Amino acid sequence: MSDKAALRTALRAARAAAAPVAIRVPDAFLARLSPGLTVASYVPMAGEADPSPFARAAVEAGCVIALPHVVRRDQPMRFLAWETEAALIAGPFGLHQPPADAAALAPDIILTPLVGFDRQGNRIGQGAGYYDRAFLAHPDAWRDRHRAGDPGGRRADARRLGRAASRHRHRQGLDHAMTPSWRKPAGMLGILLLITLWCVAIVSLSTIVGSWHWLGQLAFYLVTGLIWIAPLKPVLRWMETGR
Repeated sequence: MSDKAALRTALRAARAAAAPVAIRVPDAFLARLSPGLTVASYVPMAGEADPSPFARAAVEAGCVIALPHVVRRDQPMRFLAWETEAALIAGPFGLHQPPADAAALAPDIILTPLVGFDRQGNRIGQGAGYYDRAFLAHPDAWRDRHRAGDPGGRRADARRLGRAASRHRHRQGLDHAMTPSWRKPAGMLGILLLITLWCVAIVSLSTIVGSWHWLGQLAFYLVTGLIWIAPLKPVLRWMETGR
């Protein structure tokens, strides 16, 4: 088995074992949307990440949605216009795609299903090479790969994926990869813990504070009701950026 085949097998197994995690549509994607742009999405299959939140955001921004249309392995994939909720037809490899007479579009953004990627943007897809040829046919399109709890692709060891990609010089990389972070659920738990401990501390002081003049009580509760917010800014920044 080649390095690329072995890596693909390992990544698929890791993807199948991973628990799903919801992914927020990031600002980096939203910032690129504008009315009239064509966003190529896809219908997920075999554990691929579901791009529907991104497609909905694109529609809300006035973008046009296209979906892949495949005929045979030796023919390039086209992106055909698709109206949200419109019926799809069965295609090769278990695909669901627009009918062949739908309008062909040139995508400005390509949401890309794949098996793995690394920090350098090297990518490994399902193996047919459709997206590699699509990237070559649409060199100006922004290539975006996203991952929801790792069902859509695993981050691979850069050396292994780099070696596999180097043997296939036609393989095209990514402009951006969107991955959810463990920092967000960890940060939310930390915030809830902070609020709980703060409330317990305030309640434990209530008997002492209750003996104060009412102006002192008012000042105490105003300060303690606001001061706990101070740690939130760095926590929220860490959740978003890791810094």
